[in-house]
Amino acid sequence: MKPPMQIDEVPQALRRWTPVASELAFPEEQGWTSTVAFVEPGEIVFKRCTDPRYCDWLRREREVLEALADSPVAVPRALDFHDSEAEVWLVMTRLPGDSCSHAIYRGDSRTREKLYAAAGEAIRQLHQAPVATGLATPRPFVEHKLEAAERNLAWCDGTPEKLESMRTRAPEPVPDRLVHADLNLDNLLVHDGKVTGFIDWAGGATGDPRIDVALALDFGAEDEPEPVLLEAFFEAYGERPEPDVLRWYRELYEFF
Repeated sequence: MKPPMQIDEVPQALRRWTPVASELAFPEEQGWTSTVAFVEPGEIVFKRCTDPRYCDWLRREREVLEALADSPVAVPRALDFHDSEAEVWLVMTRLPGDSCSHAIYRGDSRTREKLYAAAGEAIRQLHQAPVATGLATPRPFVEHKLEAAERNLAWCDGTPEKLESMRTRAPEPVPDRLVHADLNLDNLLVHDGKVTGFIDWAGGATGDPRIDVALALDFGAEDEPEPVLLEAFFEAYGERPEPDVLRWYRELYEFF
């Protein structure tokens, strides 16, 4: 089967990141919006987007990573960028580890509890980090997300009727913090039970931190975390957002 990306597809402007005898390797799963490849040997990541619906997301991710370059939050470092309009490429450093969600599925009960606690602590630290210049959301976060959801109606799983219902049930605002805004646990990396960093930053901004909690704990109805795991997470996170607000943000995810 043809791999999702080959070295000869890398634009000439980025070939300096593929030394002689290097090869491309790939994560266990690819995301929906871009293709990711690891240059081996080495610690370089290529991320390519060819879908016009998502190219702006990769352009935004570059901006967010550059804004977070001096942040205490562990994120990849943006190294290079190529934008041909038809496709967008981002070159980054590779953080060590595997996705927290994979580690959770593979771990025993004690390991899962430790991982949920580690995730809660990492997200708490993320939300306490200073907001980098250039990441401030220009208008109220919920309003911003609902406007984006309406623009996405042409291709997303959400419906106009559902969006209107969500507008009537929108949560009351809370003070803005630095948020990832797409923080399912695939985007939190761990190694030997410790968090090594956050990836996939297209949604990074200032906003409602409850969106990160909602998505981090959303494994679907069939894989709802056990109460002991939720307790481990919330004890480490230090707050317990209202269940209705967490459900609202999970519903919002249907539009993205």
